[in-house]
Amino acid sequence: MTDYCIFINYSNSVEFAYPERAFISELSKIFTKVIVTSNNAIEPSLLNENVSVIVVKNEGYDLGMFYKALKTINLQNASRIALINNSNILLGDLKGVFEKGAKLKAPFWGLIDSYEKPWFSTHINNHHLQSHFLVWEKQAISLLHNYLESINIHDFFAEHDQKKLRRKVINEWEIGLSRYFVTQGFILSSVFEHAELVKNYKHKVPKNFTMADPEWLLKNSYPFLKKKFVQKQNFLKTLFHPNKNWKNLICTYNSSSVKTDALIHYFSNKI
Repeated sequence: MTDYCIFINYSNSVEFAYPERAFISELSKIFTKVIVTSNNAIEPSLLNENVSVIVVKNEGYDLGMFYKALKTINLQNASRIALINNSNILLGDLKGVFEKGAKLKAPFWGLIDSYEKPWFSTHINNHHLQSHFLVWEKQAISLLHNYLESINIHDFFAEHDQKKLRRKVINEWEIGLSRYFVTQGFILSSVFEHAELVKNYKHKVPKNFTMADPEWLLKNSYPFLKKKFVQKQNFLKTLFHPNKNWKNLICTYNSSSVKTDALIHYFSNKI
């Protein structure tokens, strides 16, 4: 039996950036096999021996790339499958996340959940596990396969209107996947539960902590900072909210083996 991590890597260039290399290096210490699924070629010599790379066309966002990567795996031989994308910067203890995940004793679990309901959702209950970090243990893998077979993946590949595609992926994958598992009798379990995170929160509760108040998450041992949070920083935000300055957050909360100065250098050149 083999445990797999499918790491979705979006990039606009052939450069294999340091944040991704460092993230994948940590994943390779946890999983038997890591499959980097990228929309651009990556030099595999930069990666550990248990890391492979497949290059696929970006169709259907994470769902499409994940679907294509799964087709390279013998699911009957898989003891665990994780889906993780490169939308986050690793700052915390990744091994500890999986240790906490194991304590959930859940066949299907995620890093963090959400109750956010987009206006276009067709679901009555929108509680879901955020799809940037999902894990299926052996007991849940067949149901993952069943769900993917139940949706028409080629409809996603054929949709070229990016706005419509994004809504379709969020509705049927981001939310729909979780709702499917609920209908099959599963409880949605996450290492960081929204209900717990809001208990001692003294401000108006945001819909999405990862963007609205990432420091609250980091204070609670959340291991990631969203790249989008860094990219949306500007001079005025930094001036009036110095506690939310992404550089300060990285310097203060990076407890991983990822080099702080390398992260700051990389993202300083990107914004």
